Order: sequence, then C-alpha cells, then structure tokens
Amino acid sequence: MVNGTKVDPMRVRLPVERALKGEELEVFLQERERIDDLLKEQETPALKMASADNNGG
Repeated sequence: MVNGTKVDPMRVRLPVERALKGEELEVFLQERERIDDLLKEQETPALKMASADNNGG
C-alpha cells in the first residue's frame, strides 16, 4: 500500500540509491560498529548460574 492505496509492488518507484562519502560514511560506519557491539553483547549469556555442590559442602 502506498498512501492508503493498494499498488502492484513491481511497479512502485523507489528512490535512487545514494552512496555515502566522507564524514557521512565515517559516521555511518561508527554507528554500525556500535550496533554490532550491542548485538554481540546480547548473544553472550547475561546471567551465569552457580552450580550446586552435591558433596555435602
């Protein structure tokens, strides 16, 4: 849907691509690295469980 009207998705005109250069590219790469680091943190377990000692301790 475009502006509330059903359209053929194969006929929708999309914006022309724009390549980032210079400072814009640097800012983008830094932000991408920051987000990647956040995602990596989520992959590691946040809580480590203590094991029970069954030897009467």
